[in-house]
Amino acid sequence: MHLLLIAIFSLVAWGIRLLLNPRNGHDVLSLFLIAPLLIFFTFLSVILMGSSGQMFGVSSSIFAYCLALLLVSLCLFATGRSYWQVRNALVKIREFPSTVIFGFESRIVDIDFPYSAQVGFWSSELVISRGLLEILSEDELKAVLAHEQAHRIYHDTFWFFLLEVIKSLSWWLPRSESLWQNLLLLREIRADKLACQNSDPFNLAQALLKVAQTIAQTSYTKECRESFSVAFHPNISNSHLVTRLESILEGEQPYCWSFPVSAILMSILPLFLIIWHSGS
Repeated sequence: MHLLLIAIFSLVAWGIRLLLNPRNGHDVLSLFLIAPLLIFFTFLSVILMGSSGQMFGVSSSIFAYCLALLLVSLCLFATGRSYWQVRNALVKIREFPSTVIFGFESRIVDIDFPYSAQVGFWSSELVISRGLLEILSEDELKAVLAHEQAHRIYHDTFWFFLLEVIKSLSWWLPRSESLWQNLLLLREIRADKLACQNSDPFNLAQALLKVAQTIAQTSYTKECRESFSVAFHPNISNSHLVTRLESILEGEQPYCWSFPVSAILMSILPLFLIIWHSGS
């Protein structure tokens, strides 16, 4: 019975990704979450049922129980490993000199690669490279700092730390990469919109263009191109760059993703099957 449950909910998760199309940012987040969480809670329900007993007259499977235990342990291991990586990054970042730039406490990294980033978990730290300071004007830098402050207000480092763990474990599901790229784009657009409330949108758009052009025209090592947790200009596609620029100059109000209640409720459905499971 356990193997049947795993097979059924895995097929449902696969079908959700293939058949549903998101209409807005909230739908993208929900579609990204439902499938992997549905599978995770299926494995968790199998573990809670135990390796013995029956459901609907069919005996439990010790093999399915061990498989579920292994995969849930893998999820916990992946989360712990990602946490350790971010923690180590924070330790290294705190070795860089700290300064206050236009009221924002920042860590300055002495490299040419132009970027700014929020690094950490719930309370993140701002990191800025010397290369970014050299290519931006004062007004453009203020706009970028407002963008980074928006990431801090939304706690994007924490939420996208969790989402990236889910992405790393669900790479095999359909449309995982495209949904992830859409989430990254929506994250940046949301930060851009909030930043434009406190700065000139033209300055933010100009800063984004300068950074994109500098990266395109200069050869950087792979290590330099790797973005931090939430960077001002991750290596996005040209189409995403155009989308961000258009969004910045439109002047609309920022939007917030609401908590995906429907996605969470659908994902935990396998846990309710426990009430039909009887011990041996």
